[in-house]
Amino acid sequence: MNKDKKIYLILVAIVLIIVLSIFVRNYWLNQPTDKKTIYCIASKSMLIASETCGHCVEQKKILGEYISDFTILSIDDDPSLWSKYSLMGVPTWVIGNNTYPGTKSIKELKDLANC
Repeated sequence: MNKDKKIYLILVAIVLIIVLSIFVRNYWLNQPTDKKTIYCIASKSMLIASETCGHCVEQKKILGEYISDFTILSIDDDPSLWSKYSLMGVPTWVIGNNTYPGTKSIKELKDLANC
């Protein structure tokens, strides 16, 4: 096999790996779930977010059509939330007496909320 053909095959393999990883990530973050699970998570949690935060926007997309079922506190409207919950950043989920920073999948939230 000549050198050009090897380079071409390696590039094709890299592109396929990237495309597959994007597909798997999107599937993981946007897993279909039932309303009962969503209501369970929503009843046990609240999201602290900012309007100017890209990760917060992503988190809201993950919640999708169920976003109105969740309590979402805006750090922009109430900066005292930083100290009240000892936040390191947003988005942050408050579940029980614990805080969980970062964007979470529905599966992660389900596990954290024991739903």
